[in-house]
Amino acid sequence: MKSRLNEHAILHPAIESGAMSYTVIGCGDYYNQDREKVWCPWTQTDVEEYNIHIIGSADAKADFTHLDDFAAYLVASLCEPEKSHNAHLNFPSDTISHAEIASLLGRYSGKPVHKEVYGLEDMHKIIADPKQAPKELSEGSAFPVDFWFLVKGCQGQDRFRWAPGQRHNHLFPEVEVTTFEKYFQKKFGKKE
Repeated sequence: MKSRLNEHAILHPAIESGAMSYTVIGCGDYYNQDREKVWCPWTQTDVEEYNIHIIGSADAKADFTHLDDFAAYLVASLCEPEKSHNAHLNFPSDTISHAEIASLLGRYSGKPVHKEVYGLEDMHKIIADPKQAPKELSEGSAFPVDFWFLVKGCQGQDRFRWAPGQRHNHLFPEVEVTTFEKYFQKKFGKKE
């Protein structure tokens, strides 16, 4: 649906005639949403242990974006409109697997990290009938559980990242990215 809406917007007659321009900025999964205890469990500090919910492979890499990084990239694109004029740009802060995130989280938080892995058949079952989702997943997030399973399922299938030529971080080199490791260093203190 999102792809269809983007296509509809950029093929608008006003854009085709030159009366309007567009910039589409794609990002990775916003990973530092403190209100999201299920989607982003690593944002919580008042827990004894962490449980990361994974659908598919824990080793599949996905693009993630820090909200502050995205805001800085957006501002940079507005300050240099010639670089973003009629362009579809993509900006991830980090490309990393849930297994790597779990390892870094354990290292920096000093707390146990558990990976709860669901199979792709679970994803299809819950998307078809969200009432079948575990209660802690369906009630613990602001996102609808079927959406949650769809996004995390794409990540676990290695389908939630841009190819190197489709990443445009280089257009605005002044925008520094916050990798998961930098984020954890700041959140929990730097560990050597």
